[in-house]
Amino acid sequence: MKSGKISKPEGAEYVSPGRQPWERGRIGASPVRDVTDSHAHSAYTIRVVTLHPEDIVNLTICLWWIALFSTALLAQEKNPVTSVVKQILPRQQKNLVAAVEEMPADKFSYKPTEQQMTFGHLVLHIIGANNHLCSTIGNLPEVKPSVPLKDTDSKDTLVAALKSSFDFCSTALDKIDDSKLGDEVELFGGRKGPMAFALIALTNDWADHYSSAAMYLRLNGLLPPTAQPKK
Repeated sequence: MKSGKISKPEGAEYVSPGRQPWERGRIGASPVRDVTDSHAHSAYTIRVVTLHPEDIVNLTICLWWIALFSTALLAQEKNPVTSVVKQILPRQQKNLVAAVEEMPADKFSYKPTEQQMTFGHLVLHIIGANNHLCSTIGNLPEVKPSVPLKDTDSKDTLVAALKSSFDFCSTALDKIDDSKLGDEVELFGGRKGPMAFALIALTNDWADHYSSAAMYLRLNGLLPPTAQPKK
C-alpha cells in the first residue's frame, strides 16, 4: 500500500466513491469537498471544509452559549443545596401569596375550631417565620415594622407585609452558598445549629404554611391556588 502525501493530478477532481462529480455536501453556507486517494489499494476519503465568515460568527456564538451554560451548570453543581432552596422560593412565594390574596377579607378572622389560630394569625406567623429565618440565613437585621403587625390588621396590610418578607428572603439567599452550610447560627428560642438547619426549616415552613392555608380555604368553599384548573 502506498502512503505519504496525496497528490491531485492537474485538472482532475476527486469525489467520494458512489458520488457523482456534481454532488457537493454543504455545512451552512460552506462548501464541502471529498478527496479520495485513488492511488491506494484501500480507498479512503479526506473531507475538506471551507468556512465562510458568517459560519465563523455563528460558530463563535454557539461556543459562547455552550461556555455560558457550562459555567452556570458548574456553579450549580458547586452549590447544590443553596441552589435548590433558591429555586424553591419563587414557587412557594407565588402559591402562598396567592392563597392569602384569595381569602376574602372578612374571613381573616376565621378559625376552624376554638383552639386553632385565625387565618389572619396564620399570615402573621408566616411573615414572622420568613423574617426571622431569612435574617439568620443572610446575616441581616431582622425586618421589624415601626408599628408592630397584628393578626387583626387589614388584609391589604398583611398581604403587603407577606410580599415584603419573601423579598427579604430572596435578598438573604443571594448572600449564601454551600460553603456556609456548616456555619453555626442562632435558631428559634436561642438554640444554636448549622446553617443547613435554618435552610431546611425555611423550606419546611413554606410547605407547612401552604398546606394550612389550603385547608382554611377549602373549609370556606374555596379551591387553593394549586388545585385550581390551569388557565
